[in-house]
Amino acid sequence: MSAQVPPTIARVWPASGGTNGTYVNIQGLRGVAAVMVMFIHLLSTRDGMGADWLKYHYWWLGPAGVDIFFVISGCIVTVAAVRAADHRAALAFGVRRLLRIYPLYWCVLAAAVPASAVLVLAPAWLPRNSAWELVSLLTSNNTKVLAAWTLCYEVMFYAVLTALVALAPRRLFAALAAWVGLECVLVVLARTLIPAWKDWPFASPLVLEFALGIGVALVIQRGVRGAGIGALALGLLGFAVGVVLNARYGSWDHAWRFFCFGIPSALIVYGLIAIERGCGWTLPGWLLRTGDASYSLYLWHQLVFAALAGLTLRVHGYESVPAHLLLVIWFAIAVGVGFASFRWIEAPILRLSHGLFRRRPAEQGAPA
Repeated sequence: MSAQVPPTIARVWPASGGTNGTYVNIQGLRGVAAVMVMFIHLLSTRDGMGADWLKYHYWWLGPAGVDIFFVISGCIVTVAAVRAADHRAALAFGVRRLLRIYPLYWCVLAAAVPASAVLVLAPAWLPRNSAWELVSLLTSNNTKVLAAWTLCYEVMFYAVLTALVALAPRRLFAALAAWVGLECVLVVLARTLIPAWKDWPFASPLVLEFALGIGVALVIQRGVRGAGIGALALGLLGFAVGVVLNARYGSWDHAWRFFCFGIPSALIVYGLIAIERGCGWTLPGWLLRTGDASYSLYLWHQLVFAALAGLTLRVHGYESVPAHLLLVIWFAIAVGVGFASFRWIEAPILRLSHGLFRRRPAEQGAPA
């Protein structure tokens, strides 16, 4: 089933070779990943809502939306870096990445800080952060915007790519290969000889999920588009096996995440791109629009769920409204907030970031 490409996609994910110059299916996959994470956090907001059995089983799958996001970032941001592979374009590339992450996050943080005085936004055992760590995203223990623990990894990857675009624009994949090799060494050292490094983001196996995305980007940049359906099917099967292995042995250890969900995510990402480029099949339009708003959905939903849970308690809603209906209402409100945030906050920021570095007419023939 083919879908019309929403106009926002071309702004968010510029790439070569997809429908209208974009990777439309990857935008839809972002929507899937966001909903996966939202749903597990919905079920975890409050016990005794009649869905604890579902929470227990879904717990071994839902957070894997993060692994999908990391592989997508590794792929799509690398493609953007290749297009910006010019010393003069490094600054624009880096600033665009910063504008992609920070302004919306700061908006959510600004709402979460005062809300934390009356709402429980993070478990008591999570280490508390300094204001600077929260604002700069230099910590993976975020006690105000809990889902933002992943942004520490994203910012790190963006910084590495920006540096490599500036230092080795014409040998970007070779430079990335060297960086991936260094990361592998750090991961092995943290897991064997220097366990104190285990919680250091630079030495986390999760970083290697970006490397999987880089690998997908290298393949698609070379024009490979075969075996898309097979790769997608194998990735989905890998996810199913990964759920079982994660539940029995992994328990969300970062190394287990890489094998259980990172590798299958890379197969799924490649499969969806190859299918789109090979036969033009794209995901439904509603899922693409969800992908457009995925970052807003991801950042806002836990704060919205916590606020709604507190409000429901205050108005004695748990006694008067069926628990399953409350979950549906909460999820619908969180989706509404996410889409509103995308339209009124995120999309204007995206337009601004692209407008700031739009090439002048005389530069249109220069490399992107």
